Amino acid sequence: MSAKIDGRKLSHEDTEVIRKQAVKAIRELGQSPEDVAITLGLNRSTIYKWLKIYDTKGMAGLDSTKAKGPDSKMTITQKNRLFKYLTKNPLQLKFEFALWTIDMIAELIQSKYGFEYSKVHVGRILKEIGFSWQRPIERAYQQDPEKVELWLNKTYPKIKREAKKESRTIYFGDEAGFHATAQYGKTWSPKGQTPIIKTSGKREKVNCISAISNQGKIRFMLYDERFTGKLFVKFLQRLMHKQQGNVTLVVDGHRSHFTADVKEYLIKLNGKLKIYALPPYSPQLNPDELVWNYAKQKVAKRKHKVKKGRFKEFVEGIMKGIQKDEKLIKAFL
Repeated sequence: MSAKIDGRKLSHEDTEVIRKQAVKAIRELGQSPEDVAITLGLNRSTIYKWLKIYDTKGMAGLDSTKAKGPDSKMTITQKNRLFKYLTKNPLQLKFEFALWTIDMIAELIQSKYGFEYSKVHVGRILKEIGFSWQRPIERAYQQDPEKVELWLNKTYPKIKREAKKESRTIYFGDEAGFHATAQYGKTWSPKGQTPIIKTSGKREKVNCISAISNQGKIRFMLYDERFTGKLFVKFLQRLMHKQQGNVTLVVDGHRSHFTADVKEYLIKLNGKLKIYALPPYSPQLNPDELVWNYAKQKVAKRKHKVKKGRFKEFVEGIMKGIQKDEKLIKAFL
C-alpha cells in the first residue's frame, strides 16, 4: 500500500499534476477511484472531490490557484489614477529612468497616497489594474504613423476581404538570424556588476525565413547565404508545395521580396500566390516577429548544451517544435 501524500509539502504545480493524473486515470483510462486512491496514496474523499470539480468545470477546474493576498488599502479611484500615471513616461514624473520598475512604482504609490507596499503587493495591484511585466517594443523613429493607420484600417481589411472572396490563406512572413554567441535572454546578477556569459567564442550563425498562418501552420527554411530574391523564390516554392488553395503572403518591404525573380515566379503561379508589403519600419504589425522572439528565448535558455558545429541543427529542432504546436502558432496571431 502506498504511503499517504502530505499535500502541505508539495508545490502548487505538483498537486496540480497529481490531481489531473488521478482524474485522467479514472475518466479516460477507466480505473476505479479506489484503486487510484491507493496507488497515489490519497483519501477516497479527495478523489471524489476532484472528480466532481472535473465533471462541473472540466480539466481547467483542476488548475492550481494561488492564495489570495491581503486586501489593498487603495481605493478604486486611486487605482484608476495610478493606471493613468503609469501610462506616462516616468521622466515626466521626475524619475531618472525611462522604464517603470516595481521599485519606482512602489515609490510613486508612497509619494502619492502614503502607502508603503512590498514588491509582491505592488505586483498584485499592477495585475489587478491590467499591467504585466513586458519587454518594451523598439519602434523605429522613421515609422510613419499615418501609413500604419492606413494599413490597419483600410489596406489590411481589403486584403482580408479579398482572401475570403478568393479562398486564400493569409500568411505573414519574415527573416531572422540566430547567433550562437548572442544573449537573447535576461539573467540575475549582483547590482553594479555586469554579468559575463562564457561562450566558445566560435561565431556560429544560421539564418531562417518563415511564414505563419492563422490556421496554426508554419513553413520555414534555414539558410547560410545572403538573402536575395532567388533565395526568397526558393522559400516561396516550399511555401506553395502541397498548398490546396490560394495563398496571400504579407511581408515587409525588403527589396528582395519584390525582385524580378519573384515577380516572374508569381506570374508562373497565375494568381495562386499574392504578396503584399507592410508599411515601412513596422515590425510590430508582423506576427511572425513573435515567432523569432519565442525561438530566440528558447535558444537563450538551452544553447549552453549545444555542441560545437551543431548550432544549425539545434535551431532547426526549435523551429520544428514550433511547427508541431498549432495552438502556439495561433496565439502568435
